[in-house]
Amino acid sequence: MLAEEMVAGKDVTITDVEEAITAYAAAHPGEICIACLKGYKELFLSGPWPDTITLHAVKGKNTIVITVM
Repeated sequence: MLAEEMVAGKDVTITDVEEAITAYAAAHPGEICIACLKGYKELFLSGPWPDTITLHAVKGKNTIVITVM
């Protein structure tokens, strides 16, 4: 666990954190909500953080595409 490694004095990098989040999201799809907007379906992380996030309307065919930087 990264927190335990950090407490033990190990350097924890942003890459370590990103890898841990990716692994957790892949093992627990539907638990990390990355987009929630009224009138659109919630979007959950299921692996690495996406380059784009596409929101789909609950009713109709509207979509919103968000480029992640």
